[in-house]
Order: sequence, then C-alpha cells, then structure tokens
Amino acid sequence: MKILLICPTNPRFMPYLNNYLQLLEGAENQVQTLVWDRFLTEEYVPELVFRRGKEQHQRGVADYYFFGKFVSDHLKKNPYDKVVCFGLQTAFFIQKVLKKRYSGNFVIDVRDHNPIIGFYGFPSLIAHSAFTVISSSGYLSWLPEKGRYLINHNFLSEDLSEMYPADVSIKDPVTISSIGALRDLAINVDFIRAIANSAVYKLYFHGRGDINSELEAQAGSAFSNVEITGYYPKESEIDLYRAADLVNVLRYPDGINNRTALPNRLYLAPYFGRPLFAYEGSYLAEVIQKYDLGLVVSSFDDLQKVILNYFERFDAVAFDVARQKFLNEVIHENEVFKREFGLFLRVNLGKSL
Repeated sequence: MKILLICPTNPRFMPYLNNYLQLLEGAENQVQTLVWDRFLTEEYVPELVFRRGKEQHQRGVADYYFFGKFVSDHLKKNPYDKVVCFGLQTAFFIQKVLKKRYSGNFVIDVRDHNPIIGFYGFPSLIAHSAFTVISSSGYLSWLPEKGRYLINHNFLSEDLSEMYPADVSIKDPVTISSIGALRDLAINVDFIRAIANSAVYKLYFHGRGDINSELEAQAGSAFSNVEITGYYPKESEIDLYRAADLVNVLRYPDGINNRTALPNRLYLAPYFGRPLFAYEGSYLAEVIQKYDLGLVVSSFDDLQKVILNYFERFDAVAFDVARQKFLNEVIHENEVFKREFGLFLRVNLGKSL
C-alpha cells in the first residue's frame, strides 16, 4: 500500500500527524510525507518538499496556489493507493486531481476553519472523499451537510490507567494557568484586569504565541499577580498542569474558529486532574458545561467572588467521575476513527490510479 500524507506546514506544527503515522506503521505500507517547508528546515528528497522563498508561517492565497500546483503535479506523476490531505486550503487547490484520480481513496483532515470553505466546489470535494476527519464536532455547523465525518480528538491516550488524580487542594494564592500557545489577547487582558493585583490569585501564562509581546506590554509588569513565563520544554508540561488550580481556556466567541474549535487543554487538564476555566458562547464552553469539567462564566463581574464560590462548592469525587466519562467518550470516538481508517486502507474504491 503506497500512501501519501500531504502536510501544508512543517510537521512540528502538526502533532496530529502522529495519529496517522502510528496507524500506518508496518512493513506492508510505503508511507511518504510531502511537506511545505515554511521554515526551510526540513530534509526531504526534492520531490517531497515544497519551498517558496520566505521563512514564515503565515502565507497567502498565491502561496497556497503554488503549493497546490506542486502537489497536483506530484500526484499526476507518482500514483498512490491512498492520500491524506491536511487542511482545507490545500484540499481546495488540489481538488481537481483528487476528484479525478483519487475519488473514494482520499481523506481530508480539518483542524480549523478557513474562509475558503465558502468557495465553489467544496460540497463536491467532500462527497468524493472516503470521509473527512474533524477535531471538533463544532465544525459540523459550517461544513457541507452532505458528507461523512469522523472525529479524531487531539488526545493520544488509549485508556485512563495512568490518569492523574483529581486532587485539587485550594490554598492561597489560587493559581490560574494558561498552558500552551498564547492567544486571544483581548479576553486575557480583560481577565487580568478583573483580578488585578489580588493577593488571592496568581495568574500564569506559560507558552509562546502571537500575543506574548503585546500581553507583556499590557500586563507583564503592571500587575503584581501576573507572570508570563514564555516557552517551556514539553517535559515540564505535566508539572505546569499539576501546579494549577484552574486551567485557562478563555476565548471570546468572536470568530468562527473561537466558536467551534477545541484546544488540547480541553483534554490535558482533566487528564492531569485539573478543572478548566472558560467563557460562555463557544462550543468549548458547551462541552465544559455538559461534562462538568470546570467553571464557565458569562462576564468578569465579581470574578474573584465567582471563582471562590466555585471552589467552595467543588466536589473532587464528582469531578473525577465527570472527567472519566468525558475522556472515555473521547477515547471511544478515537477508536471509531482508527477502525474506519483501517478499513479505508484495506478497501480500494476503484479507478483512482
């Protein structure tokens, strides 16, 4: 079985790529990864790496057009049994070759929204795919209705045997931590100002992202209870979660990705035994409320009191039951994806080559 994985950025920015690589392990599979080397760091044979001058992550329509042309030319010259295409933009620009040569033998993996979904051709493209993989059920609100969708959560554990205890023990100060790529500047500034300089709360922002410098400028030295630590090594992530009392997943529902996407923290915080802290109006907040995974607020009015009331009522046993129910459902949905992907590999729907 010859399989191509089409990656629209450097693999280090695609942790979900490992979900596929693990499933494709085996001598019977010849797996090739075609990469858009946006940071000019990848070592691949020339026919499997695309570069377009500049070294940066954000790219425009012209860049995607040329990447799509590169991929399409490769697919025409090099036949595969199966193709996995990551991202809506890439799928759009190679849809002609996918529909003509790989109908029923390709999968699209969607990890976020892009306005290109509104362009002509997507319902037909989705219909030609074996199925479309999504990381959030919230995406069903904007994807074409007629399509086969499978969920692959950004959570790799296959059981809960090594899950950490839900041993939340509140002491002064109450620690609220954002852990991972920093984003959503406006809501985090509003949050900081709502409990500025309080001796009861300590706010940490661990990780790097697009807002680090601006957050530092607006809040880094202005408030005594805020610490922006920046980059952290992956191996320290568990300790950061375990040191938190609440895990910050704040986002305003001010864009379609904010309203429908699910972050890694949704899975990691309950796995490491910590409740989440969110703002209402998003699919993320709905999930947290549905499974009782933490505190969801509708405003930052009287926030200090609201958080203290939450912990006064906090039931560690009930939280433990709730998080196990949620994570077991996540594991089940991931197992369905694995099973269906295995069937996809075994069944050739015909004249793609």
